[in-house]
Amino acid sequence: MSTPDTDGKKVPPFTSFRLAPAIQKADSCCCEEHCASSAPVSTAVAGTRYTWKISGMDCAACARKVENAVRQIRGVNQAQVLFATEKLVVDADADLRAQIERAVQKAGYTLRSEDSRDAAPESRLKENLPLITLIIMMAISWGWSNLTTRSANWPLSPPPWSVCILLPARRCG
Repeated sequence: MSTPDTDGKKVPPFTSFRLAPAIQKADSCCCEEHCASSAPVSTAVAGTRYTWKISGMDCAACARKVENAVRQIRGVNQAQVLFATEKLVVDADADLRAQIERAVQKAGYTLRSEDSRDAAPESRLKENLPLITLIIMMAISWGWSNLTTRSANWPLSPPPWSVCILLPARRCG
């Protein structure tokens, strides 16, 4: 490993540095007095906040497409799509819900109100239907393989009493 070039500069040794504690300013936000007497932060946004659940999004580009479609509506202050939760949050000056829903439908996605319960949760049967189907098909396959194996092997393995019929008796006579 080669040493770095110093380009004629003298590198100071570490022994020449002096460590000193950092001095905290009295008006710093880290001291307790400042945080206790700070003015409350205003979180209120002018207008109204609406939220919807979006269905049909597959990727982050879809979320961006929905955001851009909603931001083009006049009167929308802020539009944000939370891709992980499939949620659209819009801050608007007036009641623009119908226009926002039309814009999102025009973009190719469907909205449903976050507080509406019209979408029934999936039943356990519907949720587990692929697994149940697989188990039933495996049982049918196992039964079919046992049935066909036994029925196909009967000429190869005759019952023991058939030996008495097929072999002539030589002791007679």
